[in-house]
Amino acid sequence: MLYLFCRLFKQYLLLVAVSQMASALFRFIGGLGRSMIVANTFGSFALLILFALGGFVLSHGMVTYFGCLGV
Repeated sequence: MLYLFCRLFKQYLLLVAVSQMASALFRFIGGLGRSMIVANTFGSFALLILFALGGFVLSHGMVTYFGCLGV
């Protein structure tokens, strides 16, 4: 029973940490781009980087190939 509680607590802690990081990322983008155009550009670029490096667009084998190109 204690194992299940510890697992639940770890998963909840991970959920809170990911939520805090996402909130901090969007607040950082909003702080960098004070105008709506700059903020949208930074936000689109951040989502592009997150999708590309998160495994949705580039697989693990392709990251090393594109990483040496500087992309």
